[in-house]
Amino acid sequence: MRGFDWINTVLPDELMLQIFRQLESRESREACSLVCKRWLSLERLSRESIYISTDAHIKLLSQLFVNVVKVTISGRTYLINQLALDGESVSEENGIRKCCFSDSVLAAVGDGFTKLENLRLMCFPDAIHVGLISIAEKCKLLKSLELEGCRVDDEALAAIGKYCSRLEDIILRDCLGLTDNGLVQLAIGCGRTLKSLDVASYESLTDVALEAVGFHCSSLETLSLFSRFIHNEGLLSVALGCRLLKSLKLHCENMTGEALQAVGSFCLLLEFLSLYRCYKLTDRSLCAIGKGCKKLKKLSLEYCLLLSDMGLDSVAIGCRELVHLNINGCNNIATDGLKSIGKACTGLSKLDLLHMRFQQIENDALCEIHIGFKYLQSLHLGYCSGIGDKVLCGIARGCRNLKELHIRGSLEVGNEGIISIGQNCKFLRDLVLDFCHRVGDSGIIAIARGCPQLNHLSLTGLQNLGDKGMVALGEGCMVLETCDISFCPCITEAGVTTLITSCPTLKKVLVEERKVSPRTKRRAHHLFKYVWTIE
Repeated sequence: MRGFDWINTVLPDELMLQIFRQLESRESREACSLVCKRWLSLERLSRESIYISTDAHIKLLSQLFVNVVKVTISGRTYLINQLALDGESVSEENGIRKCCFSDSVLAAVGDGFTKLENLRLMCFPDAIHVGLISIAEKCKLLKSLELEGCRVDDEALAAIGKYCSRLEDIILRDCLGLTDNGLVQLAIGCGRTLKSLDVASYESLTDVALEAVGFHCSSLETLSLFSRFIHNEGLLSVALGCRLLKSLKLHCENMTGEALQAVGSFCLLLEFLSLYRCYKLTDRSLCAIGKGCKKLKKLSLEYCLLLSDMGLDSVAIGCRELVHLNINGCNNIATDGLKSIGKACTGLSKLDLLHMRFQQIENDALCEIHIGFKYLQSLHLGYCSGIGDKVLCGIARGCRNLKELHIRGSLEVGNEGIISIGQNCKFLRDLVLDFCHRVGDSGIIAIARGCPQLNHLSLTGLQNLGDKGMVALGEGCMVLETCDISFCPCITEAGVTTLITSCPTLKKVLVEERKVSPRTKRRAHHLFKYVWTIE
């Protein structure tokens, strides 16, 4: 029947709400809300998250969006908006002065959004303990709390622990005023339900707080710590008390191997381990992890200078389920450790090697990849000495399922290795060859002809890449979406124009503005993102 509104007549509100919740983009939701008054009302009911940058309309927002369960408040945006309205310039001095409104903002949120489950606060350098206490008292359903760059005190954290009995996730990053006592009170109050704790406090957090976490938070599954005053006692307590731990991230430069040995002995469900700048850890720590943590799937070692091939051998033997290995700046790990991983961890799908110093790598370790790593899908090689065409040819022949290859700053990789990648890795979607100066047109032509599924390409700083490569990309990469060709001196205005006109799916191109003709700017101005250059 022409002109009859079947949708509003037949479909009930519950079904319409489910349809609105399936819309991912904000633009689509807002467009639908403009169809009619009923759709506007239903779209408001379907909203579950909201971003607030000013307190001017919080009461009205809470009345319009009654089902919101996630609220994000940025104090930085709020400061800038208020200063702009007052006609003041934004500076550190007057910015801090304007932060006195923080407590009123939080009080209004607590009064209005009674169904709140997830609260994120960013950049409130003035004390907000009164507002946090108000939130804790009124939002009893709170499950997740994130405070970043905020000033908090022990009283506020104690109130959160006392009233928010359902709290599961807590993130405290760069919070001024944070002390051991506050975290102890929080652990006592929320310990029964707490599953995830992320604390970054370089100067104030010590073993005292961690001992409380280990004693009270037996359900903890995820723990992230950043503090230079943590030694061994705190993590020993966590290892003994938090047997369900699955994810552990440590940036504790004064912690020794004894603590990590306890983790290997008691945290048998561990799946993710990240060690960053833990300078005092030795191979004995990794040996304990290899013996105990059989379910480990992801291991990240960054700037742990005492770890060597011996520790990695133990991980390879014991952690056969490993799928992601990241090694960054661990200069004592070299050929033997990688060979062990290649032979034992055949299910590895992602390997990141950054800032490594290999001596005989061409004839040794990475050549093992094409033997053991048949299922490797992502490989990152950043600023590693000793990686050349021979290694890359072996990778190309053995790792034919590669979808992501990032090589940065390699002075030994040239066209031969890249041609082999183009001939063998047909499923490649993401390729980065930044500052690999020996790579030129012939290598990129092979990629264009052999990798039709390529979506993302970064070729920053290739001195020998010219317009021939751009022509080949335009002819072969029909699904290319992003391309970075900045600081490639041999690429001219004609090459950029050819690339733009030939790739119908391009969404972003990073290039110097002087290489884009006026006509190309008019036709495709939305695609370009320009880099700064000094003429």
